[in-house]
Amino acid sequence: MLHWTDLLVDKRKLMAIYGVNFPSLDKVNVHEIIFHRDGPTVTFRVDLLEYPSSPPKKWIENEFNTAQIRLSCSDVKYSSLHGWNHTSFVASIGLNRDGDLITLALNGDGLSVCIKSSFLDVSSISAYINTRPIR
Repeated sequence: MLHWTDLLVDKRKLMAIYGVNFPSLDKVNVHEIIFHRDGPTVTFRVDLLEYPSSPPKKWIENEFNTAQIRLSCSDVKYSSLHGWNHTSFVASIGLNRDGDLITLALNGDGLSVCIKSSFLDVSSISAYINTRPIR
């Protein structure tokens, strides 16, 4: 079975933090969705439910408890968004390949997003102290 990380252009950023124990995209806390005309690109900034078992030294020293990624879809061919009408969203992201395109489907808390793009990448990964982590 195809893991979502197999669809990434480059999974080295994620591997540097998580090793081979990649996080799930279930029950992510959605902070923002950016639709950018260049590419065109859609970027999702989400908190991951799973924190790495061996986080970077800086994360340990700062007592960070939540990992966050920016998941970018580029060369977007189709997009739809429904329900961006309140301030807190916990959702699950599903990914699959359909021919030459990658389909991203985000659903939860009244929010529904569908993106079809040529490329998928983790543009950044970071951590912070979350005083209200979703668990």
